[in-house]
Amino acid sequence: MSLPKILTATFAVGLLSMSAINAQARDYRVESESTKRINLRVCDDRVRLDVTGDRDTDLDFRIISSNGDQIFRDDDLDDRMTTTLDNSDSSDCSLYTLYVVNLGDVFNEFSVDLTPVRASASRSASYE
Repeated sequence: MSLPKILTATFAVGLLSMSAINAQARDYRVESESTKRINLRVCDDRVRLDVTGDRDTDLDFRIISSNGDQIFRDDDLDDRMTTTLDNSDSSDCSLYTLYVVNLGDVFNEFSVDLTPVRASASRSASYE
């Protein structure tokens, strides 16, 4: 599925929050042949993002920055991805949108984990 189709597809929006010290996972479900949109607000310098599906279908992933640039893409044949979001150049929080595209003919339940890699001493992290 191409990026324009992702952006024009009907999708549900998820919300993810966590404290600066502890990682938090949130569980989601994406219906067959559809896209789930999850907004992420990253305030720490670096955050590891892990997504793990239930292995029933192939999931593809896109991460879009607040200025509309695609900063990550995963089109392999499984339903897992890991990347690091780097916010070290900014004194503010950065906003990202994670798109999870289900290419299968059944739903897929997946979890999204955000883990600070290097916590900022002067800033707290919150993810939405």
